[in-house]
Amino acid sequence: VPDAGVGQDHPRQRRWAGRSAATLTGVNLSNTGVGDKGAVALSGALGRLSVLQRLDLSNNGLGGGGCRVVIEALQQLPCLASLNLANNGVGVKWAQVLSEALGGLSVLQRLDLRHRTTATPSASS
Repeated sequence: VPDAGVGQDHPRQRRWAGRSAATLTGVNLSNTGVGDKGAVALSGALGRLSVLQRLDLSNNGLGGGGCRVVIEALQQLPCLASLNLANNGVGVKWAQVLSEALGGLSVLQRLDLRHRTTATPSASS
């Protein structure tokens, strides 16, 4: 069970228990306080979700560090059709980095970046 920063007792974390990562097609971690630290843990788990089609990480306080690791992990998700990063630190520059990274995902149909904050890429994040 991946630790997405929400703890073992969080209802969404418990739902992951017993599910095979190979068959998981949707993950909704909206409003779970993932943050940058949780995004690092989550990014490792995302690589094992080869058939993931929907990922919702909205409203999680992702900053530059969290955005960076999530963007890197997304490149390993060839089936991703819907990505929600609304209300996080996905500023204009991170949106550009995200756009370049997602260029190889031909099945992506929905990308939600509403209500972005101003986190920007830097060497330290």
